Amino acid sequence: MKSHSRLRRLVIVVVSLAVSAGIGIVGFEMAMRFTDYRYLLAKTEFPDGYFRADAELGADHAANVPPAIFTIRGAQFEIFTNWVGCFDRDQAIEPNYILAVGDSATWGFVPADKNWTRVLEMLSGRQVLNCGVSGEGTRFALTKARRVIEKIGFPPSLIILLYIDNDLNDDYLFPSYTAIDGQRLDRLKSVDSATGTISRSSDAELESRLRAYRVNGPHLKERIKQHSLTAWILYRLFATDVDRKAVGSLLPSRYTVHLWDVDIEAHPWVRDAVEHHLQSFRDFRAMAAAHGTRLIVFEDRTEETEPTRHRREFAARLRTELEWVQAITMQRMAVASGKDIRYRFDDHWNDNGNRLAAKVMHEYLRAAGLLQQAAPLVKRP
Repeated sequence: MKSHSRLRRLVIVVVSLAVSAGIGIVGFEMAMRFTDYRYLLAKTEFPDGYFRADAELGADHAANVPPAIFTIRGAQFEIFTNWVGCFDRDQAIEPNYILAVGDSATWGFVPADKNWTRVLEMLSGRQVLNCGVSGEGTRFALTKARRVIEKIGFPPSLIILLYIDNDLNDDYLFPSYTAIDGQRLDRLKSVDSATGTISRSSDAELESRLRAYRVNGPHLKERIKQHSLTAWILYRLFATDVDRKAVGSLLPSRYTVHLWDVDIEAHPWVRDAVEHHLQSFRDFRAMAAAHGTRLIVFEDRTEETEPTRHRREFAARLRTELEWVQAITMQRMAVASGKDIRYRFDDHWNDNGNRLAAKVMHEYLRAAGLLQQAAPLVKRP
């Protein structure tokens, strides 16, 4: 009888603890939903039809996409494209326009009228055409710029390329994306960190994956993370960086490891990737010169980590080979102003960051006399 009594008390204790833990978790979950942590449950999602497949680029913005909702962690806003396939107003292009290209930092994870391109337009008095495309590198930006200029029919007064360190990864994998049923999908399966060998998915595999997602939704782990803040926070607290530091293993995504952080002596393929990356800038410079315009490179430079030796060498070579290269190190100015410049759960510039970036760019362009030059109105064949 005593053993049965002990067992009953043990069961009661275990059940009580489980109920208390459950109540605590539910209370924690509800409390977190009244804070900014609720934005963790939102995922980056483009509306159907925003991208189209492209034989040369892999995937690009479709032209004349009507306004639709774009979701990120921290905001929702309308996105669209104009007649040249850029996230900008659909309007006539002025003779002295400035063409802005780059990745998501140019495309902007803010509404179109909050983007640094729009702020720079107001500060400079020049039309600034935002033709950035999220997730793409310098090689893509070069081709995008060339196509936009050809479609417009005359060159810009300046081409501004906003450069981000992960552009090296994007250039190495280019072209990696495709578009199926209006959604952009990444072909990348893995990169062998020892050899640089890239494994890619076939169109049939991607179509099957998209179809399964639309029918069944995300897999169980993602579904839990999308609906439970507690699960998301635990994941962020206890997820390890084993993949980031692995050598000789398969890297499962394009940003698992930034190639600038890889030991270039132990991984010669990274050295080759850097050389091809630099060639993209040479080709970009030549294309701009052929159109009688200037290429201006702004680097979004973080001040939190010391760059590796091959990153410093690349920066020095870039400044030697290109006439106009300027680092944007906004963190100190952001601290001085007392304003956050990035989303809390995302590294992209928020409204404050876009305003500050535009101000820094405008001051540089004005001081360098680059806003006084007008491009010749040349009709391209």
